[in-house]
Amino acid sequence: MGTDVSRLIVVAAAVALAAQAPSPKGRRVSTGATPAYLLLELPSGRTLAESRRAVLDTPVAPGSIAKLATLAAALETGVVTDRTRILCRRRADTDGHVVECVHPDLRRPLDAVEALGYSCNGYVASIARTLDRGALNRTLARLGLPTLDPATPTVTGALGLAGIKATPRQLLEAFLRIAGSSRVAIRLDDRHRAVLRRGMELAAWSGTASALAEAGFRGMAKTGTAPMPGGGYEGLVTALVDTERPTHALVVVAPGASGAHAAELAAGILKQHGAPYGTARSPVPSAVEGQRASSVFRVGITQRNGSHAVEEMEAETYVGRAVAGEGGDSLPPAALEALAIAARTFAEASRGRHSAEGFDLCDLTHCLALRQVSSRSLAAAAATRGLVLFDGPHLADVYLSASCGGHTERPSVVWASARDVAYLSARPDPACASEPGWESRVPEVRLRRVLQAAGLRGGPVRDLRVADRTSSGRARRLKVEGMVPELVDAGAFRLAAGRTLGWQTIKSALFDIRRTSDGYRFVGKGMGHGVGMCVRGAANRSAGGASREAILAFYFPGLRIGSTPASVRVVLPEEDRDALATVRRSVAAALDDLARKLGVTESPEVEIRFHPTVDAYARATGLPWWTSARTSGARIDLLPLGVLRKRSTLESTLRHELVHVLTDEVLRDRPLWVREGLAQVIAGEAPPATKGSGAGACPGEDELRAPRSPDAWRDAYAGAARCVAAALAKGQSWRELR
Repeated sequence: MGTDVSRLIVVAAAVALAAQAPSPKGRRVSTGATPAYLLLELPSGRTLAESRRAVLDTPVAPGSIAKLATLAAALETGVVTDRTRILCRRRADTDGHVVECVHPDLRRPLDAVEALGYSCNGYVASIARTLDRGALNRTLARLGLPTLDPATPTVTGALGLAGIKATPRQLLEAFLRIAGSSRVAIRLDDRHRAVLRRGMELAAWSGTASALAEAGFRGMAKTGTAPMPGGGYEGLVTALVDTERPTHALVVVAPGASGAHAAELAAGILKQHGAPYGTARSPVPSAVEGQRASSVFRVGITQRNGSHAVEEMEAETYVGRAVAGEGGDSLPPAALEALAIAARTFAEASRGRHSAEGFDLCDLTHCLALRQVSSRSLAAAAATRGLVLFDGPHLADVYLSASCGGHTERPSVVWASARDVAYLSARPDPACASEPGWESRVPEVRLRRVLQAAGLRGGPVRDLRVADRTSSGRARRLKVEGMVPELVDAGAFRLAAGRTLGWQTIKSALFDIRRTSDGYRFVGKGMGHGVGMCVRGAANRSAGGASREAILAFYFPGLRIGSTPASVRVVLPEEDRDALATVRRSVAAALDDLARKLGVTESPEVEIRFHPTVDAYARATGLPWWTSARTSGARIDLLPLGVLRKRSTLESTLRHELVHVLTDEVLRDRPLWVREGLAQVIAGEAPPATKGSGAGACPGEDELRAPRSPDAWRDAYAGAARCVAAALAKGQSWRELR
């Protein structure tokens, strides 16, 4: 447990947070209602347990559970296939109402499995706009659910927000019919059922139902958070254990909670009634988890059919292969070593980029292109072993480009959601300016195919020219006469050209367009996006005598070279996924600072788990609601991220608990006042004592472990801090505190 005066909940804060606190019986004070649930034995369908029968028989809005029917109807009618990918814009317009997406931004289009697993509103809303309403109603009926109310728009109903009301019993039956575990068999193409099953399995592993996997269950699930008739929301979950030979099925309704919280309750109910569990293993690791600086990367090796074979690759082997893929063997040594440091930085900062697909990084230019290592690329990796680039205390976000054409580019120009930082600016690069250019001729008929792939309609193309350019001289938009819309994003055009005509056709956005007798000629410079390090420019600088440090200083001004940070695993609920990168940076910075203060040279691997609700935290730790965190070995359990932010104690709580992790090996058997007092002092929560100050009596174990009240708890922690501060002020080492 780690908290002190700065994290105490005084009377005013206690009133504000009372609705989130667990009651003495472990229930949510805000709802005053216990969950309703129905637990079935499979395959017999025999009822094993039931709670609050009236709730189970009352029709409710299904929330995101309705997405099962929507996606099934879309697959069956050909609106989507298992290969259909749609880019989620993070917001979905549902008939005039905007619904936000809370799943992680994968920065790429999602397929149907991912859309169901992460419950993507954007994906489902997109397909619902073209889905035949009759097809949706027929699917709902086949699943044993009421059809969509005639007055409700299709998109709203497809998302389960309104227009459909079914009892929790009916929702469980529909879920089992989709999974193929109901005694009522429905006609469903095997390929389509497989997509739906994989999506439900992903939901049980890394979606809002990930509490099931955390508890050791292997199965399928779908959650929903639905509006209640009298106001507020209730959480729903349908679940099945296990995937191969189903033994149990369950539906839970949790008034005043979320679908994620309902999944937590489901895990507890399943354990209580003896459902089989152990160490859950899934085809995909959770995208809610983030790791850094482990010695191994899971790399997706692209297969001919478009799938990936996952290969575990030692970090330095990965860097050697990336250097070979991005630079080849012809670069001078300093350029290869600069490339190795940049590649390692990118890989560590991007770990988990493909987590939804079951690996960290791919072997293509979407991440870093990999080739078989050579003696020179391995030597570059070995010479820079463990070195990465830092922006202050944080691991930097860096990029590589084959050739910038004489001028680098800003990230936001290439990727709309990218963050512009001072060390990734658009600036001239004289070292690459003299590199030879490229030229491509594209007949009008083939150009029309490219533009159609980019979303334009009409033709033939009467004229094509650059409408405007970025500050680096790259094409920003193209003007097309003869097709609509008239303007097209140059990046979208390049992407469509690569997919349609080959990636060497339009090598960069730094080009001019000239008319030919049968089409158009593109004359350009550079290769790739132009952001960050220019590999060709680095080679030329190295040939001119520049060191690896000088090369990196030019392309990433202001960054420092340092060793990789300690291994950190952060686990967040789905609704907080967007904060993953920020939390990881904060943890890495805090570890670096605290390790220096303590004189600790090696940091253990750390797991940091933010619980989705105050109830979940209290159940997992056994601590009162007014506390903030508990550290056990190298695992830190914390209150919900939003609660800590509301209390303005996120940073101080993380620092306090990380001190426990860093000092655990030395202080494990010392009195609790030593451990808690030191955590407060080193984390900066308690003012340092002067040499003449006294400590007074140090608190006993019971005062810290079982306080009578928040006030008594506050006083005990303040006393522990005074004792430690006084000892340190006298020149005693923290390692000697007893």
